[in-house]
Order: sequence, then C-alpha cells, then structure tokens
Amino acid sequence: MKLRSFFVALPFTLGQIGPCEGPTTDAPLLQTSTSTTSTVISTTEQFVIPVFTCDDFPVLTLADPPVKPVTHELKPSEVSYFWEDIYCGYVTLTDPDGAPNCSRLIAGWSGAGFNRHHTLVRFALSALPPVQAGDRVLLEFSLLEIDSDFNLSLGVERLAEAWWQDCAASAEAWRSFCKDELPRGELVVDEWDWLEDEQGVTWLVLDISELYRAWQSDDVPNYGLMLSQRAFISKLTLAGPTYQDENLRPKLVFTPRVQPKTLHFPLAGTYAEEQITGDDFGVWWLNQTCKTGAPLLHTGVDFEADTADTVYAAYDGEVKYATLDPKWGGYVVLEHNGVWCSSYIHVLPSVKQGGKVARGQEIGRIAPGNASFDSHLHFQVLNGKYDPTMARRGRLPSESCAITASPYHQPEPAFPGPFIDPKCLPWE
Repeated sequence: MKLRSFFVALPFTLGQIGPCEGPTTDAPLLQTSTSTTSTVISTTEQFVIPVFTCDDFPVLTLADPPVKPVTHELKPSEVSYFWEDIYCGYVTLTDPDGAPNCSRLIAGWSGAGFNRHHTLVRFALSALPPVQAGDRVLLEFSLLEIDSDFNLSLGVERLAEAWWQDCAASAEAWRSFCKDELPRGELVVDEWDWLEDEQGVTWLVLDISELYRAWQSDDVPNYGLMLSQRAFISKLTLAGPTYQDENLRPKLVFTPRVQPKTLHFPLAGTYAEEQITGDDFGVWWLNQTCKTGAPLLHTGVDFEADTADTVYAAYDGEVKYATLDPKWGGYVVLEHNGVWCSSYIHVLPSVKQGGKVARGQEIGRIAPGNASFDSHLHFQVLNGKYDPTMARRGRLPSESCAITASPYHQPEPAFPGPFIDPKCLPWE
C-alpha cells in the first residue's frame, strides 16, 4: 500500500494550463513529508497536500455482467445447397439424393460419384451483433446422416462473387451446375469440430470469427461462404432451415469473450512502477496555481516512452475523444463499461471517435515532443462516465478554487476529484 503526504510553500510562478507542464526554474522546491497523516498548517503561505492510499479510491468495474451467447437461426433465404455434375455431361432437375427441398442440406458426393453437393450460407450483417477481437462466431449444423467410405475432408470457402442458388426457389429452378458455372471462392476454414449436446444430437461446428470480422470491417465483400466435401465418395446430410424440429435447424452463435479482470499496460511490456519516470500522481506542478495560491496536482502518471511507440487500450471501451493537438500532440479518451474512463495524452490517435476498441488494441502512437513537452505518455483514469471537462485535463487544485488562466469552469473541484491513482489499478 502506498502512502503519500506533501506540504508545499508559496509563492508560485504562474504558467499556462496544460496536461504535464513542468516546473519553472524560479519556483520553490517541493518538500515531502514522511507522515501518514495530514496536519493543517495555519498560514497563508503554505498548503497541505492530502494523503491518499489505495483504499481511498473506488474499485473499477472491469468485467461486464455475464452475457449469454446470442443465437441467430438461419432462414431459407440465408442457407441453401446445390449440386454440380462433375463431368458436365448433362443437366438434370432431379437431385441425386431425392426431391430438392429446404429441410435438408448436403455437402458431399452422390449419384455414383457423378454429382457433388455444396451448402451455401449468406446472411446480412446489418441485423446481427457486432464482433470485437476475441469474440467467437460459430456456424452450427445438426447432423442427420453421414456416409463416408473414406475420411471426411470438409472445406469452407469465402465466395468471391454474388452467386446464389435460392433454397426456396421453384422446382424448375433446380438443376445441376457445371464446374464453369460454380462460384469462385477462397478457402478460409480448414478445421471443424463435432460436438454432442445434452440431447445426444451431433453438431458440425465451424468457427468463422475471423471471416465475420473481415466482412464486418469491409476488408472483403460479404458474398457468403460455401461448405464442401473434398474427399471422394463422402457425404454429410445436415438439417436445413425448414427442418421439422426447429431446435435442429442451422444457426449462428455469437459468444463474447470473457474479459480478464486486469488492465493491459498501455505501452509495450507489462506495468512496473519504475516506468513512471515523469510526474507521478499528486505531484505539485510548481508553475501553475489557484488564485488563492493553492497548488495544482497531477491527476495521472507520466510513463516513459519514445516518439512513435505504440499505445494500447487498457481495457475494452468506446472512443469518446480522439484528436491531434498542436501543443500537446494529441488525446485519446476511452469510456469503459459506461462507468469509468482512461485518458492517453501526448498521443497521435489511430482510432476515431465513436469506434469500439478491445483491451490491448493499438489506439495510437506517442507524439514527438515540442517546446511544451518531451515524448512520454500521460495516463490517467477517471471514475465515472465521460465528462469532456474532466477527462482531458491533467491537474486539479489541492482545494476547490478558481484557476489562473484556466479554460475550464470555475471554481474547479479539489484533487483528486474523480481521478484514481494509476499505481492502485489492477494491472496485468
């Protein structure tokens, strides 16, 4: 547990308000007391800086309430199948495995090896949950029948063109396709799992999380995917979107990842107190003052960093503020779980306001220093929802007062206000 107690002497040298302004050369030195309690000094020229321990700060809410997986049952317009004549010798409206219908899906070979079936899946993301890094998206099919003379060798291809055979089409629309007519694709999933549920039903489970995120970010166009059986004389029959038992129909299952109850260090490596090489939490800023003479105290810590070093999100959150600043380099402010915020100052943002970020995701780079600051990361945590008048400041007065040349509302609250000493946080 860390105990801190300071008392300071006046006068102060007035200066410009900023996140990490250093002392001026003609200001008096900070004097530190080793006492664990504060004693009021009854003089107009001295002020006592209060003592805080980690027990004085609230505990952060680091994990969302448990979230159940979200299930989306695939409709006939979202899942289908078709078959190809591998020799392209004839066209038939007759499915080698019986009359075409939407109650079943097939992936594999039929008709003495002359026909090959493929299952298609295509769904719009607009009505589905957004997915962040670490979340899982599973595509699940219940198994009705398996016919394999050799080992199964399933493959999932991302379709590269807008090709579709509607499962709900009229019987006249069903026909075999030649290989030259088939949709182009790219193999994206080469592994799958067989899982048995509590009712004894076997499910084919495909993890399409990476592909889903690529679709979501528009890295690749969403034309859907195709499930195929590559091993010869092997076939899977799966329940389709109109199968009589609704519980066995194909579905997407979205599972949020379990968030660790620790913070990710915002720079490379892991947290160590020795990395605080600049101003610490509660340090007196000698060149800034209240009109009453009370000192201004540092609301965060200054971590050592070089220009262009990567800065990472301490926890999952929403970008509430991200901008360049000609004097201080730039700012990124994240809100977490709607109840606390982290601020990253002297940072060139690589994220945009309103975006979502994951714990450990890059959010910017350390800005080059200038006449106002040397390259470093000012990091601070605020207990509460995003407040633009608080989250971007880097100091508060030791007592509530009006600040000389302050851009904020007057009077300003007393230190530490809603801020939490970063040394008291649950670092990884």
